[in-house]
Amino acid sequence: MSSSPLVVSAAHARRLTLGLTGLATPPRRRLNVDGLLALIEDRADLFEHWTHDASVIPTVFYPYWKHRFARDRQATTERFHRWHGKGFEADIERVLDHIGANGAVMSRELAGERLPGAARGWWEWHDGKIALEYPWHSGRLAIAKRDGFQKVYDLAERVIPEAVRAADVAPADYVNWACGAALDLRHAG
Repeated sequence: MSSSPLVVSAAHARRLTLGLTGLATPPRRRLNVDGLLALIEDRADLFEHWTHDASVIPTVFYPYWKHRFARDRQATTERFHRWHGKGFEADIERVLDHIGANGAVMSRELAGERLPGAARGWWEWHDGKIALEYPWHSGRLAIAKRDGFQKVYDLAERVIPEAVRAADVAPADYVNWACGAALDLRHAG
């Protein structure tokens, strides 16, 4: 069975794009927390991560993100090896142990942490911040909340529900989900 491409007018494409991004709603409409969460997704369970900027993402998508965490873990490890040399992982483990024993932290609480190596990178972040960002990008830490603009990092198992964290998605299903999410027109206005 062959399918022909869907042809839409430029005006309809604009309406679809505005609807998908949430920009079709009246600009002066006030939203309470529930309204904001409904705008993001039909669920209230969210986690924060980095897409092209800081984003809140429905927690139901977390199993798919595990593929991204694995990809980011490899790329970030290579970057860290260039900046800090081999063996930085022990310092990361020390920070994770600290969080496990003492609870969630902000990067400013670890400002005195020192990792080996002279290269800085990552916007001149101090070593404590880097020691938090690496496991966050690889899915071992999650953002528990924000204190003003500052992220509060905690172990992923204390932030993301176990059932969601334990769910596995096959690589092919991840690719299908990612492509489908990019083309999803259900939320179009």
